[in-house]
Amino acid sequence: MGKHTWQRLIDSQQGLWESLVRLESALEQLPTGVHSPGIQAECRHLRFLLDIRHEKIVAILFPSRQP
Repeated sequence: MGKHTWQRLIDSQQGLWESLVRLESALEQLPTGVHSPGIQAECRHLRFLLDIRHEKIVAILFPSRQP
């Protein structure tokens, strides 16, 4: 891959990371206990997906940290 392709990949990865951080922050700011069960289930599902994405991104960015 060329230098520009790698830079675009790095920029995309940074954008994805920043989006995940914003989503995680927004989920943490939601008050607990006031939402309908459907919304609570959706929040749990989003948190689960965030955990998976975080693990995958770390594995890609830092492969030497894998057990």
